[in-house]
Amino acid sequence: MVGLLILLIVASTELTVDVERTLLPALGCVQAVLTSQGESIIRVDEERGVIMTGFRRVSREALQRIAATKRGGATVRWTKGIYQLIITLSPGERGGTQVRAAARILGYGETSMPALRPSPWWPLPSTGNLEARTLAAVTTSCRADP
Repeated sequence: MVGLLILLIVASTELTVDVERTLLPALGCVQAVLTSQGESIIRVDEERGVIMTGFRRVSREALQRIAATKRGGATVRWTKGIYQLIITLSPGERGGTQVRAAARILGYGETSMPALRPSPWWPLPSTGNLEARTLAAVTTSCRADP
């Protein structure tokens, strides 16, 4: 149980955009954008304005684009990763909606000192690329109420 809890506590970066749609139409539009990008939505909380995707596997190359994989002086050989998006919507100025995107990223890596790590999964800080790509699609698709 503790191992699972450690996996869920990971570093994240948060980016924000404003869309002209009101909150509920924006929530539906963001869900449609995430689905069109191949994300699986595991939780939608309309009251809190939160959309959470399931963890998605990525290759080593994709992991290096979306996460800061340098670990100080440690040498880690990354083989794969997973990420989860958390999108938060809140009322914005002038009747629009503020959309925030944050990513939780874990990398699977082997180090030269494996005894120091209880798990090969490492929390990694985001580069912001994943969140920026998602918010760009939201901005394009969810500009104004239909």
